[in-house]
Amino acid sequence: MKEPEVKDGVTLPDPPAAGKVITQDGAGPFRKGMTVEEIRKLPNLTASPTKRALAGKIVPTLTLMRWGRTLAMAELEGDHVQRVVVVAPDYATQKGARVGDAARGLKLLYGEGRVYRDEGTVCASFAKAPGLGFCFRVPKSFQDAPDLTWSKLLEKNPRVVGIIVGART
Repeated sequence: MKEPEVKDGVTLPDPPAAGKVITQDGAGPFRKGMTVEEIRKLPNLTASPTKRALAGKIVPTLTLMRWGRTLAMAELEGDHVQRVVVVAPDYATQKGARVGDAARGLKLLYGEGRVYRDEGTVCASFAKAPGLGFCFRVPKSFQDAPDLTWSKLLEKNPRVVGIIVGART
């Protein structure tokens, strides 16, 4: 059995399983641009319609579940997927970043991040991960701080709660 790689005291993640890779175009079988009909035809998947508040407006969304467990949210524009928000650790980027990873682990994989606010939380984007946003659950007082920076986020070292494919950075 292979020993996990450790860098700066942080265990680096394993690469994703085949078919479970997050890229700037999608996550596993969920791709930007897919139609609602194409999503509904995916095997062993339930796509439940719902709505999300996004940037001050209500966006039609599909909650994507497998065997009763939420994997992702597909935000729609008309009949097509505009963004995918991965919320389960089943999918990972090519470098192995996934939901549940700490901010410091992302720094080891991608370098310095740029912090922004999205969907009522704090997210980070990276030049080495174009089209992706990594969102964290942080206290409201921290989220609302006017001088929020990547360095300050690293001090708190929160965990990723969602990875946005098609991030608005």
